[in-house]
Amino acid sequence: HAIKSGSAALYVGQDDSGFCGFLVLQRLLGEFSRAPILHCWLAYNHGDGEIYDKALDFLKLQARQMGAKRLTFGSPRPGWGKRYACTTATYEIPLED
Repeated sequence: HAIKSGSAALYVGQDDSGFCGFLVLQRLLGEFSRAPILHCWLAYNHGDGEIYDKALDFLKLQARQMGAKRLTFGSPRPGWGKRYACTTATYEIPLED
């Protein structure tokens, strides 16, 4: 629905062998600054190829073109903390019947 309504955009990646993955991006505004932020909502890599560097170059280009100073994404994988600073956390409160 987010893509269909225009609040997100789907980008499909191809390499020499065809489909290699996709990104779903959203333009957000900073909570207090209202500055544009490019948020990578979904990312998928198909196959064994390592497309991270190419995808990151594409994301940075998209962010610059929209005037964003930040590029954000969320992931439950703790390994990202070795590469990037974690600026938010999500806590879960279990609801019992």
